[in-house]
Amino acid sequence: MKLLAIALLSTLTLGTATANAATYKFVAADNSKTTQLCIAAGSNKLMQYRTTVKELGVTERYSANTVTCNGANIASFAAKYDAMRTAKHINKFRRGSVAITDLALSKENKANDDKVIIVTVN
Repeated sequence: MKLLAIALLSTLTLGTATANAATYKFVAADNSKTTQLCIAAGSNKLMQYRTTVKELGVTERYSANTVTCNGANIASFAAKYDAMRTAKHINKFRRGSVAITDLALSKENKANDDKVIIVTVN
């Protein structure tokens, strides 16, 4: 019974994180693979993120430490848009200590849920 309760709680938690990331619409400023990488990270699409890293021919460590999306490192970009699954994965490959705090959206941020985000890569 405990196992069922834990599995149910995990499913609900994961579903909430995925739903939050899905409220944003990311639009690519160009057709580069690196921009696609940022969109996958911000959209909480871990498998797409990992596939794009491989298509770029770089390591996950390299992308985690060098790719910036809209002026922020890729892990922070993902966390900003509540894509915690990809943010946590990317942070495993970052140098130094990085912490992501998963905070509930404030009333001010809830108003911005349906904004379109133009994604650029620096």
